[in-house]
Amino acid sequence: EICRRDGSVGRTVPGIAVLTMDPDSGALLPQGRTGLLIVRSPARMAGYLDQEELTRKAFVHGGYDTGDIGHVDADGFVFITGRLARFAKIGGEMVPLDRVQDALSQALAGHFPEHALALAVSAVPDPGRGERLVVLHTGLPCTSDESLAFLVGLPPLFCPRAADFRQVDAHKSALVFRPAQLAQLLFYGFQRLFRLFGDDLFDLEGMHRFVAIFVLG
Repeated sequence: EICRRDGSVGRTVPGIAVLTMDPDSGALLPQGRTGLLIVRSPARMAGYLDQEELTRKAFVHGGYDTGDIGHVDADGFVFITGRLARFAKIGGEMVPLDRVQDALSQALAGHFPEHALALAVSAVPDPGRGERLVVLHTGLPCTSDESLAFLVGLPPLFCPRAADFRQVDAHKSALVFRPAQLAQLLFYGFQRLFRLFGDDLFDLEGMHRFVAIFVLG
């Protein structure tokens, strides 16, 4: 019997089932397909106290919506790829933002070890492909085209366009936050402002100072 599998978090105990669901349509997916992980268990909680709307969203297909993206293989091993909030849906494919962000950060750090840089990869709506990637950074040591040339091993779909690299003025925040913290701030601050302004965010004079705006309110 196979007891473990590299990259897997293991198999469920008897009585618990893990299913995958299409995050857009809500339909259950065949075994092996990547989707939103749903856990069915007799020990599942009944719901959130006095939070009917939250309870309704949390429970689907008789199970709990974990918010994790992953799949279950033919032997029942569960693989977790990441969080739904950290994926982009581009051309019908799920693109992990963390993987793109880590690959780009590591590539630039490897070529320019003396350059202090914070960057974050986010996603915004795109009329042609559903979403597109946007790279927010505090100042690249080279051009965006050169930065993309350093990405080796990523599928073409995972590579942002050079035109979607956006520099932000984060000097005030950089005095307080370490690069890793600032990268998270870039991502969540950008998401917050994009929900308010949409594509117009790219045309705002304040775009290049949005991190300071997010911090200072």
